[in-house]
Amino acid sequence: MIEVPFHGNLRGVSKPRSIVRIDGYRTWFNSWEVNLNSTHEADDFTLELPFRITRNQQQGYLVNTPEYTTYLFTKSDVLVEIFVGYPQNPQQFQESDLTRIMYGYMDTAEIRADASGEIVTLTGRNMIAPFLDNKTTEKYQNMTSSAIAQMLAARRGLQASVTPTYTLTGKYYNGDHVEMNKDVSEWDLLTFLAEQEGYALRVKDNTLFFGPFDQVIGNITNAPPLNYTWGQNIESFTLSRSPHAAKNIEVEVHSYDQKTGKHILAKTARNYAMAQNTYHERYFYPGLTQDQAQKKAQSILDQLSKLEVTGTMNVAGNEQLTVDRRIALYGVGLGLSETYFVRKASHKFDYKNGYRCEITFSNLLLPDEQTGGM
Repeated sequence: MIEVPFHGNLRGVSKPRSIVRIDGYRTWFNSWEVNLNSTHEADDFTLELPFRITRNQQQGYLVNTPEYTTYLFTKSDVLVEIFVGYPQNPQQFQESDLTRIMYGYMDTAEIRADASGEIVTLTGRNMIAPFLDNKTTEKYQNMTSSAIAQMLAARRGLQASVTPTYTLTGKYYNGDHVEMNKDVSEWDLLTFLAEQEGYALRVKDNTLFFGPFDQVIGNITNAPPLNYTWGQNIESFTLSRSPHAAKNIEVEVHSYDQKTGKHILAKTARNYAMAQNTYHERYFYPGLTQDQAQKKAQSILDQLSKLEVTGTMNVAGNEQLTVDRRIALYGVGLGLSETYFVRKASHKFDYKNGYRCEITFSNLLLPDEQTGGM
């Protein structure tokens, strides 16, 4: 262990607290886990609640009686909200004193019972889930990408932060018949459109973001990193060298030339005799010439070929640990003590172990993380 000056995040001024709401009503809970995944994946949660199977004639989420079935098994859409943080007064606090790290719908409910009693476990995902679960055959060729994003956000009951676009999307579909001539999920459609516009796509809390990278998730590079030091505020960690350079890599860049009406395809690859598998990447960018598409493909290939260092880390809970933040790692020696991008953050809260976080990180911000990926 290398002794270095303290570079950490002191959260000892208060104790961690959490609030869980189901359909807007606070509820008792035993524990929860929230996984904040990459920007183009749905975040997910597991929530354990106390439960009663009783003869009392009352109805509610956490009871089941001979006369009434719990709402968790009868209601179609159950909204789950999870708040966590370090309030100034841990004995008296409200939702406004905490950070809402999960806003999404329940997917499953499971009741388990033994001699000690009953509990119910809920699983679900954030507001990306409705877009993933709904297929569409309509591509809205006579609308702009931003208008489609606004419309789909409203359809799913979300607020929208959308930067206007001005090209009718039918021109994009003509350039990629293979990808867009079939039923796709609404999320795949939005992802495709974001790639055509050079935009980032994100659902955070109750808002759909669709716009330039620096406006949507620019916090990744603009906000100061959170500091962690081995031997001081890190419980355990792993670091791994994961060189893409040891793999065969093939990159395709697709575009559409509006002047000629032609689909543009640029390919580049890097092959190694000892590699057994090929790492395929496919990207869509609007308005590129053949030469520009080829340069873009080469740029992506060069980025993917860099030496990647990945790691995991277990630390005290911090609601600021999301895929929107970087971490600065200290005390692990030359070449490894540097700034990393958070790829996944798992938050766990229970009354025995308190509030903990496990994060997965990388020294590279890969192209699919910047644009939303396909």
